[in-house]
Amino acid sequence: MLYASMNSRTHLITVPGPAGLIQLSVDLPDELKQDPHFAVRGLALIAHPHPLLGGTMDNKVVQTLARTFNQLGYVSVGLTSEGWAYQQAPMMRAGES
Repeated sequence: MLYASMNSRTHLITVPGPAGLIQLSVDLPDELKQDPHFAVRGLALIAHPHPLLGGTMDNKVVQTLARTFNQLGYVSVGLTSEGWAYQQAPMMRAGES
């Protein structure tokens, strides 16, 4: 498992999947940094818009959702599906099945 930090709250974690590596973006609430015993309210799984339509984890709506859930005490987790450095599995294109 690879682990890297983007900023004070966002961590990139790379885990092996059945068809290659999967990259997760994990945002932790500020309260968890200040108090390791802070009870998080839950986990918010946030998906970005479809990559064939230009969707990425850097999407403004995705980032706003992650920040909002963090402010409410949730851990936010996003998945990347295309266009990142560790992509190994081929992605289906429009019209393929």
